Amino acid sequence: MKTIKYLIAALVLVFMTQAQTATAQVAIKGGVNFASMNFDSEDTDLTDLAENGAVKFTIGASFVLPIGGDVLALQPEILFTQKGGDSSFSLAGVEAKRDYTYNYIDIPVLLRISLGRTYGDGLGFYLNGGPYAGYALNGRSERTLGGATVENDINFDDQDNQRRLDFGFAIGAGLTFGNLMVDLRYNHGTNNLLDDDADNSNDGDFNKLQHRGLALTAGFFFGS
Repeated sequence: MKTIKYLIAALVLVFMTQAQTATAQVAIKGGVNFASMNFDSEDTDLTDLAENGAVKFTIGASFVLPIGGDVLALQPEILFTQKGGDSSFSLAGVEAKRDYTYNYIDIPVLLRISLGRTYGDGLGFYLNGGPYAGYALNGRSERTLGGATVENDINFDDQDNQRRLDFGFAIGAGLTFGNLMVDLRYNHGTNNLLDDDADNSNDGDFNKLQHRGLALTAGFFFGS
């Protein structure tokens, strides 16, 4: 796991260095992340994301580094992203609610295909996709049952039985209007965040814990 994190971090440092000499563009962006969590052996679909999702936020920087003229580019990013989920259920006839919020540093490394202008004057359209890795800074859970609310910090220790490292893939599309951009992206975590040696408190409840998210962001490109 550490190898993946260090590799992506090294790639981003290389891209940032190249940005000093290449025709790279840097964008600052932010927006909302419709976050959800997959707890089941069967995968979460977009309906589950809509029903069990929670509105979080994301903000960060995006680098567009051309590798094939105006069409192909690498798009590494450094993002602060909130993940988690919010769901309601009935427990012994009593309505209950749970909300999880995780604060991550995410590093996607995407391949970008542009149609029309990548930046500058005119309208452009692009597709992007690729892997990402994320490191959880902290987290918090909130459970409400029968009007009583209990809040707990998630410290990623033996008691939490969760991993800090998240990784998966992202796929999306966006529009550029001059130096402005709007981006819609689906993030699909593939790492099981439950610890391999989780104690029996997890048995019979969850055998998988993965992040999902649909992020809508807007940003501004700097440079010509």
